[in-house]
Amino acid sequence: MVTKEQLPSGREVLALPREVKAAIDMTVALAAREFVGNSVSTFSAYIITRRNRRDDNNDDDGGGGG
Repeated sequence: MVTKEQLPSGREVLALPREVKAAIDMTVALAAREFVGNSVSTFSAYIITRRNRRDDNNDDDGGGGG
């Protein structure tokens, strides 16, 4: 697991506004192989929704193989 604090410029990241840090967290969570969230978190709910939509779109390749 990699956190934003472990990035090469971790101190610079920590100095960013919280909205920017949330955007970084969101980008990482959307791209990660696995995501563990909190069941009452709107952030987690959004990530899960986006990941499910992405996965649904990937499953529907619209083709008949080849």
